[in-house]
Amino acid sequence: MEKIITQCSSCEAKFKLDAEKLGKKIRCPKCKEVFVVQDVEATAKPEPVKAAPIKKPEPPKAIPIKKPEPPKTAPTPRPTAKAPSAPPVERQATAPVKPAVVPLKDRPRPLKVKDFFETQFMRFLPEKAEGVNAHISYDITGEDGGQWTLIVKNGTCEIRPGADPTAKSHATMTSKTYLKLAQGKLDGRVAFMLGKIRIKGDKTSIATVRECFEVPEV
Repeated sequence: MEKIITQCSSCEAKFKLDAEKLGKKIRCPKCKEVFVVQDVEATAKPEPVKAAPIKKPEPPKAIPIKKPEPPKTAPTPRPTAKAPSAPPVERQATAPVKPAVVPLKDRPRPLKVKDFFETQFMRFLPEKAEGVNAHISYDITGEDGGQWTLIVKNGTCEIRPGADPTAKSHATMTSKTYLKLAQGKLDGRVAFMLGKIRIKGDKTSIATVRECFEVPEV
């Protein structure tokens, strides 16, 4: 039978025992103390520790060095032929277009002072205006009044809005008086005698110019 060497835990005496007593409690034959049987030689000899194999460090891998690429140069643009430019077009000056004048008969009622002045050139009689030289500035007061200038000279007629301080004759009247005169409902000489017309400057040309226009049909 296999023998083991054990040792008392109290007196440390060593002696041989059968292996079947391993791990059991016995009484020491020397000091009479009870202890647990252990294999002293098995515990005294530790198993050799196997050393892990030492790996040799691998040599560092060489990093490939890239050669710098030469800088790319932009392609030189080819000269392009320019298309011949068209010659500048000369702009011809055009005269401003005057708005068409609405005849007196087509204008809304009631007619106003400006309606008669704006259409007076349509009633002009050139044959009656030979030798007439009139330059009159009208100042019409009251409702829908205004200022106009009439020029009759050498068979021509010009009427424009606004007063003219250089006119030879200046006539002032109300809009009611002018509308009656323009429609032939009031004689100019009677209106002057009644004080409804005030005239400064040449009075003769005002009386003469009346014969150069037709009486409108309203």
